[in-house]
Amino acid sequence: MLQRFKDVTHVLLASGSCLPLRPIEELHEYLAARPRTDFIESATTAEVPWTVGGLDEERFTLRFPFAWKKHRYLFDCYVDLQRLLRLQRKIPGGLVPHMGSQWWCLTRQTLSAILQDPERPSFDAYFRQVWIPDESYYQTLARIYSTRIESRSLTLSKFDFQGKPHIFYDDHLQLLRRSDCFVARKIWPHAVRLYQSFLTDSAAAMKQTEPNPGKIDRIFAKAVERRTRGRAGLYMQSRFPNVD
Repeated sequence: MLQRFKDVTHVLLASGSCLPLRPIEELHEYLAARPRTDFIESATTAEVPWTVGGLDEERFTLRFPFAWKKHRYLFDCYVDLQRLLRLQRKIPGGLVPHMGSQWWCLTRQTLSAILQDPERPSFDAYFRQVWIPDESYYQTLARIYSTRIESRSLTLSKFDFQGKPHIFYDDHLQLLRRSDCFVARKIWPHAVRLYQSFLTDSAAAMKQTEPNPGKIDRIFAKAVERRTRGRAGLYMQSRFPNVD
């Protein structure tokens, strides 16, 4: 893409379940005002409290040839075997493993430096057997080449205690507006109200404010609690209709 589109200044990752929350023109203006800033969550395992699955430093020092979802038994057995034999991988020189969200926005300069590094073959070979490499490869290498990193994402994404992404529904409309983020994931495919509000209603476009998904954490937690409590109430009514 960098070779084909010479005028690209930033690359922002998005998925098919993502939804733009602000007009693309606002994103263009925001990035143009920050031409050398990389937006990517990038922290060491000692700096983050949200690692899930009991693997912190080990995700970088053990090998993971088996998929956690498809071959869970083999995954767990191989991890236990490596621990028993005290096997550890050597981290390539100069790398300090970092991790974070895969939904980053990097500058052309940083991406070009990563892709053109003569040490890239050894880096690729190492990360090929790191657990969840899409949350550590660029997060680690950007620390070497970037001149300015803001360790945050321009994309709003929330996860539960199992590390699974929350899905946003129509009743999350006001919550999404408060985030001031440029993109949100995951969106329920049938959330018609969300798609109409953010894709077709220009009058409802957000103001030009700084993206700050962290400020809605408390609000989001309460919304999830209300949703869970409501579902539990419906369940109790269906099972025990005569009990208040």
